[in-house]
Amino acid sequence: MASKNDFERWQDWIKEIYEKEILMFVFWRKIHGEVRDIIKKNPKIQKPSVFYDLINWSYLSSIQIAAYRQLDKHKDCTSLAKLLEEISEAPDSITRGNYIKMWQDKILASLVADGEFNQFCDKKGDDSISSSKVRNDLKKLEKRRQVHKEIRHNKLAHYNVKELKEIPFLSDVDDTIELLDELGKKYYLLLTARNMSSDITVQFNWKEIFHYPWIERT
Repeated sequence: MASKNDFERWQDWIKEIYEKEILMFVFWRKIHGEVRDIIKKNPKIQKPSVFYDLINWSYLSSIQIAAYRQLDKHKDCTSLAKLLEEISEAPDSITRGNYIKMWQDKILASLVADGEFNQFCDKKGDDSISSSKVRNDLKKLEKRRQVHKEIRHNKLAHYNVKELKEIPFLSDVDDTIELLDELGKKYYLLLTARNMSSDITVQFNWKEIFHYPWIERT
């Protein structure tokens, strides 16, 4: 059974993992997707370009490295997979009573906290979370790890980027980000009693640079 210090460490882990890593993946995907949309809507710039190669290669290789780190269960990792592995080995450390106590709004806690906690249990009303449910989530991460292992050793190593619109394993990367976001929010809720949103709104007009010619004609 994990100690109180372990639980507090898990809380620190999920905050670091979700706020500093997973949300960054979601943000990168948003920016990359919007750049692709800009290109799709403008036939004048739909031409083969090494600049597009650079955009793709930078995005895919960065996500590949960073996402794979979250799928790794090595003992020295601070990753989502390692976090779930530890939780699955000590499910009794996270109890219904302690979860409800974390809710700052006690009225809201009395209305929804029990229901929120039930999603982590084998059956409604259980006092602690289900190890098997955590392991099932861990298996989902392991499947994605195998996909990224294949990308790293075969697809990415031998991929010759041609055009921005042709990225054969972009969907693999997107699926991984979706899963990390889904499970990140799920366990953020479990460990902090706080719902997180990945609906990112950029507070400045990052597209403004595209409103001007990048090369001034002389």
